[in-house]
Amino acid sequence: MVADAVLAFAPVQVARLSEQGPWRLLVRSDFANGLVEAMEGLAVIGSLAADTLRVERGEPAWGFEASGWLGPVATGLALQLDPARTGFIGEAALRAGRSPLADRTCRLFSLATTHTGPLALEPILGANGTVGHVSSSMHVPRGGHLKLFGLVQPEAGDDLHVLVDGHRAPLVSSLSGGHAHG
Repeated sequence: MVADAVLAFAPVQVARLSEQGPWRLLVRSDFANGLVEAMEGLAVIGSLAADTLRVERGEPAWGFEASGWLGPVATGLALQLDPARTGFIGEAALRAGRSPLADRTCRLFSLATTHTGPLALEPILGANGTVGHVSSSMHVPRGGHLKLFGLVQPEAGDDLHVLVDGHRAPLVSSLSGGHAHG
C-alpha cells in the first residue's frame, strides 16, 4: 500500500509493504531535515539500516529471496501481489504456484559469528552436501549475530551449516520471521 500525503509541508509517500510490516515515509532529501525537525520521534535511516530491519523481522524481499528463479509463492510474497492484475510474464506459473526452483523454500536463520559483513550466495550444507544457499543477510548489532535468509530444500532438516570464511558455522532456525518458514 502506497499513499501520497503532505507532512510538515513536505510531500511524502506513506508505504507499507505488508500487513505486518512497518510504515515507511519516503521523502525527497531536500525535505528530510525539515520533516525530522517537525515530527518528534521520527528517525532517518538509510537503505542498509532498513534492509537490516527487514531481515531481522523475517520479511523476504523482491530481488533477494524472490526472483526469476524462486517465485513469490515459495517465498511468501504472493500476498503482496494484486490478484486482479493479469497479463504479466509468469502469470500462469504464479497462479499454479510454481517456480523454477520449486524444490526450495525460504527459511530464516540466526548465526552466531564474529563475521560482521553480509553473506550472499554462500552454500548451506546439510548431512549429505549442499542443500541451498544464502539469499540475503544482515548483522544485527543489538544481538551480536547475523540474521539470514536461506533458500533450501524442504527436506533439508534442521542440522544445517553455512560456510563462513572457509569454516562450517551452525545455523539456528528462527521462527520469529513475519513470512519466512521456520
